[in-house]
Amino acid sequence: MSDFIEPLARLSLEAQGLTDFAALWPEAPAGGELSQLLFGEGSTYYLLRRSGPQPRRLWPLRGAALLGRERRQTQRALARQVPVLPVLLHAERQVGSVRCAVLLLQVPEGLRPLSDWLAEWASLEPRRQHALLRACGEALRSLHAARLRHAALSPATLLLRAEGARFEAFLCHLQHSRALWRGRRDRLRDLQALQQHSAPCWGAREWQHLLGCYLDEFERLDRWLQALGWTLADTGARG
Repeated sequence: MSDFIEPLARLSLEAQGLTDFAALWPEAPAGGELSQLLFGEGSTYYLLRRSGPQPRRLWPLRGAALLGRERRQTQRALARQVPVLPVLLHAERQVGSVRCAVLLLQVPEGLRPLSDWLAEWASLEPRRQHALLRACGEALRSLHAARLRHAALSPATLLLRAEGARFEAFLCHLQHSRALWRGRRDRLRDLQALQQHSAPCWGAREWQHLLGCYLDEFERLDRWLQALGWTLADTGARG
């Protein structure tokens, strides 16, 4: 399998030495799995490294195949107008009996995982809380409108940055994503996964606001709240 390098980013990556597999993983395959930020010339990158034994089946679950799926699913989501981190490079090498793979993603300046924002949630002004919830709701709406389910949603896979009075959200870690075959049931599973990881920071009011930005106008907010274990009465809204 040949290396993938985003054509528009090739010159910049080559100038920074980021197209050299040995530079991206000098001690391969030592170190196993790794996800880290790299800071280049005016740019920030997200580097993923994975290793595993030489595969003996067509679709192995680890190593190069895992990052290969991450690349394919990310590119598929991007083509469907889902806000994701663009893939700049994907390469793999055989080192002895171990298969090693690297994936390099472009990271917009100022991006932080939702988990960071949740850690300081109580100190955020209400208007900024609402703006952040809106960005999360719109990103998830975009994902599901593209008929894709994340299937591993958590505060670590939703990335946000402040843009003045608003927030911009991106999704990452799409290796487990799949087609949205079961409609509402699959959508709810993604939301329930995020709810599980965001508790106790987000209660009924926060979910009411997020769902208000996520749902289409013909979908009943009260039914979705109920599916997540809340009622309109919990939000303080009048019936």
